[in-house]
Order: sequence, then structure tokens, then C-alpha cells
Amino acid sequence: EQHKMLDYISLIKNDDFNLFNKLMDNKITLVSPDAGAEKKTLQVAKYYNGLDIIYATKVRDTSTGNIKETKITSVPDNYIGQDLLIIDDICDGGMTFIKLAEKLKELKPNSINLYVTHGIFSKGYKPLFDAGINRIFTTNSFEQQYEVSGLRVVDLWNRG
Repeated sequence: EQHKMLDYISLIKNDDFNLFNKLMDNKITLVSPDAGAEKKTLQVAKYYNGLDIIYATKVRDTSTGNIKETKITSVPDNYIGQDLLIIDDICDGGMTFIKLAEKLKELKPNSINLYVTHGIFSKGYKPLFDAGINRIFTTNSFEQQYEVSGLRVVDLWNRG
């Protein structure tokens, strides 16, 4: 799955944000949303010549499963004014990313962006955009609405 994530990210070209160029030119800071995403995020950072990473954790209420708190645990020195890219493998309802975006806004980034390989988006895209996420990048492993402003979908089935 990790190797595929690198392949899918590299397919994101010709978008209005120039994500691929920002990754190649070290002009973006990655965000690991939780312990489960750390290894994947680190692999992406290494692949793109050592991008900086902001690390976060979430605390869940064990009785309800709801996120009680999101904490940013590690921030590189030069994050100010950077574009941020949250990296993860899946987004269902999006609460992890909504709570994280609210915390990341305190860092006053240039933009907050989200890449997930598998976007279910069971609550839709709007709550993510409303929380401060500027752009969402995903694949069509689940059916997506291609015409949503701010959404960029990599077509896994038709790469030609």
C-alpha cells in the first residue's frame, strides 16, 4: 500500500496547485495525522528528498470512539507560511482531518491540503472544506464527484 501511495501521488500532475512540483521542489510540508500514518508519511518525505513533517496525534474516547482531542506533537522550524499536505490512506467521515485542520490553522499556513488514497467521504466534502482544507487529492478507488471545486481525482483505471 505504501509503494502504491507514492505511485498515485506522482500521478497528480497538471493541477492548479502544482502539487507534484511543490513536492519535487521541497516547497511543501507534510502532515502525519496520527500514529497509523507516520510510516507512510515518512516514506513520502524521503521519496521527495526529505520533506519536513508535522506530526500529530489524536485521543479517542474509548467508550464512543469519538475524537476527544487532536495534538500537534512536532513541528519543524521553517513551517511558517508553508503549504501543508496531510497524508493518509483513507478518509471515511473525515473527523480526523477536520479536527486536525482546525489545529493546523493555528500555525497560519499558506494552505492546508489533504491527500488520501481511498476517499469514501461518507459525510461529503463540504465539512472538510469548511474546516479549512483548501484542496483534496484522492483516487477513484471509490466513486468521486469529479466536478467539485478543490477536489482532484487520480483515475486509477485510465492512466493513458
